[in-house]
Amino acid sequence: MELIANKPIGAMGRLVIPEIIRERHNLKQGSVLDIYVDGESIVLKPHKKPPQLNNCCVCEKVYASLIVQGQLFCTRCAENLLKEIQTALEKE
Repeated sequence: MELIANKPIGAMGRLVIPEIIRERHNLKQGSVLDIYVDGESIVLKPHKKPPQLNNCCVCEKVYASLIVQGQLFCTRCAENLLKEIQTALEKE
């Protein structure tokens, strides 16, 4: 487990999540976090809605037609993912 920051809890019980963590996990205002307790540890995880049958795992569009490693994708999201992968590989 990686320590990123020490943050105080405010008077209203609020905790500010550092920007680097929000960016890394794509957290925006209104994002929902699941809160777990594991012994002495408090664990926050981004809430993931259960996928709907036949919905794209990225945009949730109905009638996703492509399955990649068990995940459903619509054509548009699959094409966008492929472009991102190609760009990343070109940088290496």
